Amino acid sequence: MYEIKEITAHELENKSGGFYELADLPEQEHVSIFLDINIGEVGNEASDIFYVYVITGKYREEIRKLNSDTETRGRFLYFDTFNGKRVVEKINEIIEICTDKNWEKTASNLTKYFPYEYENHQHL
Repeated sequence: MYEIKEITAHELENKSGGFYELADLPEQEHVSIFLDINIGEVGNEASDIFYVYVITGKYREEIRKLNSDTETRGRFLYFDTFNGKRVVEKINEIIEICTDKNWEKTASNLTKYFPYEYENHQHL
């Protein structure tokens, strides 16, 4: 079983240098935010970082226009309006769908939705 350990984004930084909780942010119509999602095994402090853009409202159509000739491979989560709790719920749903026999298989499944810090990593 795997879980979100932490979600961070520059846009979530508060004035005191900490971060707002994504789930606590108010509902908004137009959002484009890049998230770092630390995912790891329940009961283990270790985690790996995955990335995703959360796009809503007017940004959704702009991104589609910009990426009409490029492959996005699930690099975006699209919502009609931004709701932090719903974003966290969706990420948890994706983790559940992707959970497999071991971390390597789970991480590979997650890369269908989120870029991975070790994607295309070459072992020396």
